[in-house]
Amino acid sequence: VEDHADDRDLMLLELRRAGFSIESASAWTRADTESQLREQEWQVVLSDHAMPGFSAAGVLELLQQHQPQTPCIIISGAIGEDAAGRLLQAGAVEYLNKNSLGRLGPAIRRALQIAEARRAREEAEAALLESERRLRELNENLEQRVRERTDEVLQQSRLLETAINTLKDAFYLLDEHGRLVRWNSTLRSASGLPDDRLRSLPLSQVVRREEAPVLEQWFGELKDQGRATCELRFSHSPDVPYEFTGAVLTDREGN
Repeated sequence: VEDHADDRDLMLLELRRAGFSIESASAWTRADTESQLREQEWQVVLSDHAMPGFSAAGVLELLQQHQPQTPCIIISGAIGEDAAGRLLQAGAVEYLNKNSLGRLGPAIRRALQIAEARRAREEAEAALLESERRLRELNENLEQRVRERTDEVLQQSRLLETAINTLKDAFYLLDEHGRLVRWNSTLRSASGLPDDRLRSLPLSQVVRREEAPVLEQWFGELKDQGRATCELRFSHSPDVPYEFTGAVLTDREGN
């Protein structure tokens, strides 16, 4: 972006001396500059500081609108440090004096490296955001499946709870130490104990104490044969005999 053809030609000559193969276009008005930025994506923009009715600040503004990834180097014959600093803050990657065009080749190589690093960083950030988005979707789907599965389990659990509580017989589930894990309302009534007392209570503390040998023999048969039956009485209702039928259950790990 240069309003003096001689200065433009000197810059192109210097770039060829620096080993660059050049495809270029020039402009020096705002309309022409915007047209060039709309029509083609450029690797680098060189801009004079002040031109009739246009300036490097306007070039940086158009770049921000149309090609924010394209680096811009300001090349001017005379510019104060404050003005140069403002242009660098506005997005220019470097400022060169027209009397120092020998530095133009290295400056462009640095500008291209900066642009490439910026693109790589933004691509990495975009990839990270996409990964985070997919992870959020995965978590949301997983949470939804967990909620649905939890609802299914709760429904099945409520159905099972209702089923075992309709049994007239006492239903029980014991752990490997003979402690109550689950029971129905019939067993609760026969034992005379509330649920918080029955939880983890050994079966031996629910039946009559004098029948402990019968219970111990029943446990022994269970462990040896996998099934066993005996007749026991609850401490709370000693006159009513209950037939205890048991079977050993194992989980998927064989416990």
